[in-house]
Amino acid sequence: AGGQGCPPGYWKQPHHFDSWVGLDPTDRYAAIFGVGPDVSLVDALQMKGGKFNALVRHSAAALLNAVHPDVSYDLGGAEIIAGVQAAYDSSAWESFNDELDAFNNQGCPLN
Repeated sequence: AGGQGCPPGYWKQPHHFDSWVGLDPTDRYAAIFGVGPDVSLVDALQMKGGKFNALVRHSAAALLNAVHPDVSYDLGGAEIIAGVQAAYDSSAWESFNDELDAFNNQGCPLN
């Protein structure tokens, strides 16, 4: 399937927290992804800037998209986590970030 995705700006809004499935805004990014900053998922979604911060922001949104049953996302949760770990290990953040950014901006089916 695929072809749908909500951007970080959607997921970070408190009035959209009811759309979170299986994850909580207070869950820790580093605990879920095994790498990265020890911040909450909502803080990860609010990170500013490019490079690694952009990857953190877009990977948090990607994971929320992947686990939501009403979002037909292009990647599964395990693929997103593995991609983040590989990008972190190689310091090649931009290519995976660009992929997630494109997927996250395909059109959000949620209200």
